[in-house]
Amino acid sequence: MGKISVYRFLSAGCNGCDVQILECLVPRYRLANLGVEVVEKPEEANVLVLTGGVNVKGRE
Repeated sequence: MGKISVYRFLSAGCNGCDVQILECLVPRYRLANLGVEVVEKPEEANVLVLTGGVNVKGRE
């Protein structure tokens, strides 16, 4: 399996789901050893993690 590049996108919401996703991505779990990295730009990602509801403002 190749490298997994994850982009985290927070849409509208209370941040509850986003906090839980962040907990999974901390260095404590050593995801880098499994080939998982968090990227800052959506263009660099091959996995999108979307938290919260989708709204019109998030379209941009």
